[in-house]
Amino acid sequence: MSAVNVDHITSRSPEQDQDPNPSIPPHRRRRPALSCKQCRKRKIKCDRKFPLCDRCDQSGQAHACVYSDDIYSRVDKNDPCRGAKRSRSNRSNSPKRYSGTPAVYRPRQGIIDPVTTESHKQAVSAAEDSLLGKQPNASAAVAGGISTQATRQSIRNARISSHTSGSMYLKGRDSQTRFFGQTTPMNMYSQFGELRAYIQEVKSENPAINKLRADIDASKRNCKGKSVIEDCSLDGLLPPRQVIDELVAVYLDCFERTHRILHVPSFRGEYARYWGSPQTVAPGFVAQLLLMMASVLVLRNHSTAELSGGNPVTQETALEWVEAAESFLQRHTKRPDLRVFQTYCLSMVARRVNGLSANQAWIATGNLVRLAMSAGYHREPNSSAKVSPFYIEMRRRIWATIVELDLQASVDRGMPPSVREGDFNTIAPMNISDYAIVEPHSDLPTAEPSEVFTDSAFQAFLSKSLLLRLRICAWANSTNIELNYEDALNMDEELSGHLNSIPVWSLSVADGASNQQMSRIRVAIELTLRQYLIIFHTPFASLAQQIPKYAHSRRVRFEAAMTILCQFQDIMEPRANNLTPCLVLNYAFQAALVLCHELYSNDAGYGSSLILRAVPNIPESLMSLAETTLSALEAHVYTLGKKLPEYYLLAMVVSLVKTRL
Repeated sequence: MSAVNVDHITSRSPEQDQDPNPSIPPHRRRRPALSCKQCRKRKIKCDRKFPLCDRCDQSGQAHACVYSDDIYSRVDKNDPCRGAKRSRSNRSNSPKRYSGTPAVYRPRQGIIDPVTTESHKQAVSAAEDSLLGKQPNASAAVAGGISTQATRQSIRNARISSHTSGSMYLKGRDSQTRFFGQTTPMNMYSQFGELRAYIQEVKSENPAINKLRADIDASKRNCKGKSVIEDCSLDGLLPPRQVIDELVAVYLDCFERTHRILHVPSFRGEYARYWGSPQTVAPGFVAQLLLMMASVLVLRNHSTAELSGGNPVTQETALEWVEAAESFLQRHTKRPDLRVFQTYCLSMVARRVNGLSANQAWIATGNLVRLAMSAGYHREPNSSAKVSPFYIEMRRRIWATIVELDLQASVDRGMPPSVREGDFNTIAPMNISDYAIVEPHSDLPTAEPSEVFTDSAFQAFLSKSLLLRLRICAWANSTNIELNYEDALNMDEELSGHLNSIPVWSLSVADGASNQQMSRIRVAIELTLRQYLIIFHTPFASLAQQIPKYAHSRRVRFEAAMTILCQFQDIMEPRANNLTPCLVLNYAFQAALVLCHELYSNDAGYGSSLILRAVPNIPESLMSLAETTLSALEAHVYTLGKKLPEYYLLAMVVSLVKTRL
């Protein structure tokens, strides 16, 4: 008897054997369902791609694209009889499999094309570990275990989600937790495999370290501001005019060049009127003065500055000024106008410089974004709007400043930005100086080319990359936005294009102060853009050891980190009236961790034995850059009592890397 007849007999039921009536059609065996459940339900053709078919992807049904469990029993497509037998035995042994039980959601990884049952199980297990943070490089680990050409090609065309690297941190426990996403520099803790054990060893040898946090917390409690200030006493908080003149001048020279909040000629006129007749200025003007001074008080020589009562100006004074100004805002804001938004922006800047409520900054800037949107600042006024040209340009400046503040807070906390591309159509601020527009009625002048340095040169140039940086932050801190590496390289090219097009401003006459200011603005732009290079390439660079294609991301990230630290070292030298170190300290901290990780890695990177033997001075030079950041963090801890966790982590990482080198 042939094999076909044997299979035909074995496939018949006992009832069919007892009743060989030819009029009764033979029982047909049910074939296993190969399409996904959504396509079968809608009765459309499924391309059977795993883990997600194209139809579900294009129709927005990615969360519902699942396959029946029996399709994973297809071991050998060349043996349909054995596959049918196994499928039939699975159905008989697992009767509940088709009894209406809910489908199991299989995460979208886009990196494994299973060819065998074993490889599929390995892929699913690794994907689950990746999402749970158990195995940061799970996708790459699976790639090393599967040798098929199809799988390797699938890895090359990977659609990478930023969360697959496992760089997320959930602080706290049970019902009281705080989340810190991908872009938070502290999340690089997980990139150093031996760090936790090393810290425990150091703490056991130096028990005094355990008391450090308690001492810092005690000092923070002593630095709390005074009670809420009454409205009428805002003027009483002002120091002598000599101190105010100096602090206001420092603010206008440093901050107003990068955070366009005020119209300087209008502010100077109001400032002069205040000293002549205080009752003629707007009620919120004193609140703005307090916030401007609080933003730059960290630069002030505390031993020479005194309040009106003879008390020295200290950091507690800055906290008191901020709380007083914000208390005034809360009690006097009904319908916000331009001055209210200016005061809110000044408050955000003061809080960021002084490290006040850093973990709440993302919530505060998000609320400010919504307040501005409710006032229509996210829309460009049309011809019928009753908005003068002066206020049209001021609205553009304030909106750009608010979005930048929210974007930086989102990066620092590891959260998606409050607005994304398509949420606003406000035109970018013009590259003009303040004297070119006069309040309240004047036509807008023609914007200067980017090669011309103006009061708004920093904001006008950085606004060109705003949409790109919003996309990068949204992708890096999202849970479901995936990116093909080819598209990633296009974004990398676009970001590099902005870096290469930064103008080299210079004066025809020798003016040391102005040229230094132009150089400082250029460095601030470069540091901001290079921070996003690090953010953008980190998820790919973490997989570079297993997937050689991502070596480009590793190289770009390292070069960006090294450049940031070199520029940070340069701007640390002239300390007088230079607020740049305070603003970019987070950039330098993140760059120092990247550099240390490159030295910590023992493969073919800059920390490999071959490179160290060929150029023996590389470790010392790179570690000196990281230690410059460590010194800046130490000064920040002593001055403000802030960034102790960052200092602690970087100190331990630097020590660990030195032991390995």
